Amino acid sequence: VALPKLENLELRSINVERIWQNQVSALSCGVQNLIHLTLYKCRNLRCLFSSSILSNSIFVRLQHLEIWGCPVLEEIIIVDQEKRNNNIVMFPQLQYLKMYDLKKLTSFCTRDVHIIKFPSLRKLWISRCPEFM
Repeated sequence: VALPKLENLELRSINVERIWQNQVSALSCGVQNLIHLTLYKCRNLRCLFSSSILSNSIFVRLQHLEIWGCPVLEEIIIVDQEKRNNNIVMFPQLQYLKMYDLKKLTSFCTRDVHIIKFPSLRKLWISRCPEFM
């Protein structure tokens, strides 16, 4: 599926462990223009992004990210084995981040990432994430 002009994506109650398996799958569906991403009640989702997807500037236009009610989500970003040397993750245009009712979420990303940059972040909302550190 190619959606080169897709700017808003809302996924509800989908049954997947990962949305984008790798950078090729993310690029091929056209998410490089995505501005607004909402995930709601994705019951099997374990991570949202891989470090290889983020390091290749695929989500540079993302401004709004909401994640709610994903009961097994443990990390937002997982570091790929081949990308362990890249210790910086950047969300250059992200202005709004909401994480709500994520019972298993322990961290934003694995410990292999040393710096996460949100230079445009204006609003951060975290609630009902009891394991989050």
